[in-house]
Amino acid sequence: MIAALAKDPERNRLIVADVEKELSDRGMEPLLVLTEEETQVNAIEDLLRARGISCAYIDAGVAREGKEQFFSQLKQGKVQVVLASRDFLQESIPEGRFGALFLITPLSFQGRISDQLHKLLIRRNGQPPMRVYDYVDSKVSILDNFFRMRSYAYGLRLPKTA
Repeated sequence: MIAALAKDPERNRLIVADVEKELSDRGMEPLLVLTEEETQVNAIEDLLRARGISCAYIDAGVAREGKEQFFSQLKQGKVQVVLASRDFLQESIPEGRFGALFLITPLSFQGRISDQLHKLLIRRNGQPPMRVYDYVDSKVSILDNFFRMRSYAYGLRLPKTA
């Protein structure tokens, strides 16, 4: 089910359009896109590059071994969009600050991932709040339930849908 969502070209175009709009609205800080599917990483990268948007993929291995070089590139403004897996957050809290977070794979938040996201969302020194884009796949009940679980992490209490 998750693999089918990751390959959905219409859904991926919607995500990239949202990323492009966020870059035009805020522009300075890189954006963080979390996905769990390699096919989706490739599709999103292709769509972003076709629009002239620089992007890079980081996984837990890069976070452990090449973190300094990667974050140096971020600070220099060479990367507008960071594509990452949940392992990236679990390996280390990103040292860079991101303008927005895109959750494009419907995950349930449990334990450490929830803690890591809270740390990532903290803003200091009067920075504007980080926007979170969470794509709700409400027509599939288990994915809708995953969103409800994530909404608690955001501090939201949503009514049940019919």
